[in-house]
Amino acid sequence: MKAGQKFIFISEKARTCPVYRKNGDGYLMHEGMNPGMMQQHEMMMQEMWDSLTNDQKKTLAKRMLDGKIMMKEEMIKHFQFKIETMRLIKKMLDEC
Repeated sequence: MKAGQKFIFISEKARTCPVYRKNGDGYLMHEGMNPGMMQQHEMMMQEMWDSLTNDQKKTLAKRMLDGKIMMKEEMIKHFQFKIETMRLIKKMLDEC
Protein backbone atom coordinates (compact mmCIF):
# COMPACT_ATOMS: atom_id res chain seq x y z
CA MET A 1 0.00 0.00 0.00
CA LYS A 2 1.37 3.37 -0.99
CA ALA A 3 1.63 6.22 1.49
CA GLY A 4 -1.63 8.12 1.66
CA GLN A 5 -3.61 5.41 -0.12
CA LYS A 6 -6.81 4.64 1.79
CA PHE A 7 -7.61 1.18 0.48
CA ILE A 8 -6.05 -1.76 -1.36
CA PHE A 9 -7.11 -3.44 -4.59
CA ILE A 10 -6.99 -7.20 -4.59
CA SER A 11 -5.88 -7.56 -8.19
CA GLU A 12 -3.64 -5.59 -10.48
CA LYS A 13 -6.41 -5.66 -13.10
CA ALA A 14 -8.67 -3.63 -10.84
CA ARG A 15 -5.98 -0.95 -10.48
CA THR A 16 -5.44 -0.70 -14.23
CA CYS A 17 -9.11 -0.89 -15.23
CA PRO A 18 -10.19 2.29 -17.08
CA VAL A 19 -13.32 2.80 -14.91
CA TYR A 20 -11.06 3.52 -11.94
CA ARG A 21 -9.68 7.06 -11.83
CA LYS A 22 -6.53 7.92 -9.87
CA ASN A 23 -6.64 10.77 -7.44
CA GLY A 24 -4.13 11.99 -4.88
CA ASP A 25 -5.34 9.64 -2.13
CA GLY A 26 -5.60 6.46 -4.18
CA TYR A 27 -8.04 5.14 -6.74
CA LEU A 28 -11.72 5.99 -6.99
CA MET A 29 -14.39 3.79 -8.53
CA HIS A 30 -16.01 5.93 -11.20
CA GLU A 31 -15.54 9.62 -10.87
CA GLY A 32 -16.63 10.98 -7.52
CA MET A 33 -17.59 7.64 -5.93
CA ASN A 34 -15.35 6.23 -3.25
CA PRO A 35 -15.76 2.85 -1.51
CA GLY A 36 -17.70 4.42 1.39
CA MET A 37 -20.24 5.92 -0.98
CA MET A 38 -20.53 2.61 -2.84
CA GLN A 39 -21.21 0.81 0.44
CA GLN A 40 -23.90 3.33 1.40
CA HIS A 41 -25.50 2.92 -2.02
CA GLU A 42 -25.49 -0.88 -1.67
CA MET A 43 -27.02 -0.66 1.82
CA MET A 44 -29.76 1.67 0.56
CA MET A 45 -30.50 -0.65 -2.38
CA GLN A 46 -30.64 -3.65 0.00
CA GLU A 47 -33.11 -1.83 2.28
CA MET A 48 -35.24 -0.93 -0.71
CA TRP A 49 -35.14 -4.52 -2.00
CA ASP A 50 -36.13 -5.89 1.43
CA SER A 51 -39.15 -3.57 1.57
CA LEU A 52 -40.58 -4.87 -1.74
CA THR A 53 -43.21 -7.59 -2.00
CA ASN A 54 -42.43 -10.79 -3.89
CA ASP A 55 -44.48 -9.63 -6.88
CA GLN A 56 -42.61 -6.32 -6.95
CA LYS A 57 -39.26 -8.13 -6.73
CA LYS A 58 -40.26 -10.39 -9.60
CA THR A 59 -41.34 -7.41 -11.74
CA LEU A 60 -38.16 -5.50 -10.96
CA ALA A 61 -35.95 -8.52 -11.72
CA LYS A 62 -37.71 -8.97 -15.08
CA ARG A 63 -37.19 -5.30 -15.94
CA MET A 64 -33.51 -5.51 -15.01
CA LEU A 65 -33.10 -8.53 -17.28
CA ASP A 66 -35.01 -6.79 -20.07
CA GLY A 67 -32.67 -3.81 -19.70
CA LYS A 68 -29.61 -6.03 -20.03
CA ILE A 69 -31.09 -7.77 -23.07
CA MET A 70 -31.86 -4.42 -24.73
CA MET A 71 -28.33 -3.20 -24.00
CA LYS A 72 -26.81 -6.29 -25.61
CA GLU A 73 -29.12 -6.00 -28.63
CA GLU A 74 -28.06 -2.37 -29.12
CA MET A 75 -24.43 -3.42 -28.81
CA ILE A 76 -24.97 -6.03 -31.54
CA LYS A 77 -26.61 -3.42 -33.80
CA HIS A 78 -23.66 -1.10 -33.19
CA PHE A 79 -21.14 -3.79 -34.14
CA GLN A 80 -23.16 -4.72 -37.23
CA PHE A 81 -23.06 -1.08 -38.30
CA LYS A 82 -19.29 -0.96 -37.74
CA ILE A 83 -18.82 -4.15 -39.78
CA GLU A 84 -20.91 -2.76 -42.63
CA THR A 85 -18.88 0.46 -42.55
CA MET A 86 -15.59 -1.46 -42.65
CA ARG A 87 -16.82 -3.57 -45.56
CA LEU A 88 -17.83 -0.39 -47.39
CA ILE A 89 -14.41 1.14 -46.79
CA LYS A 90 -12.71 -2.06 -47.96
CA LYS A 91 -14.82 -2.08 -51.13
CA MET A 92 -14.00 1.57 -51.77
CA LEU A 93 -10.27 0.89 -51.30
CA ASP A 94 -10.40 -2.13 -53.61
CA GLU A 95 -11.94 0.04 -56.34
CA CYS A 96 -9.08 2.54 -56.22
